[in-house]
Amino acid sequence: MTWTEIRQHYPHQWLLVEALLAHSKAGKRQLDELAVIDAFTDGEAALRSYLKLHRDAPLRELYVVHSDREELEITERPTLELRPAREARRDPLIDNPNLAEAVRVGWITPAEIVSDEPPPRLPVAPLRELLLELDEDQADR
Repeated sequence: MTWTEIRQHYPHQWLLVEALLAHSKAGKRQLDELAVIDAFTDGEAALRSYLKLHRDAPLRELYVVHSDREELEITERPTLELRPAREARRDPLIDNPNLAEAVRVGWITPAEIVSDEPPPRLPVAPLRELLLELDEDQADR
């Protein structure tokens, strides 16, 4: 939908919108096609919804706007992405973008204790005892 169409469908409301088709021109963001994610009666609720969505999907181009605005005037701001200094020897799993995304969305949780040492070997039971238990279990069948 265009901004004009959205204003007609959602008068006097706060909106959370996503830019589906956009381009930059002279430091301004031109939003050619938009999708309305949700409508709100107050801006605070719209902003809370935006923050939650942005945290879950930071690459989506989301905006909180009010439909009373005749024109959308969105100024681009340059951003600086800060990352920690690279270590001389990195684990290839750390640089895996798929693994990083899985951690970010909560599919997996990174280990809390990281060590180069293998875990301690704690024998469960002597082999002879395990074999006797296995024979006993099989004898019941």
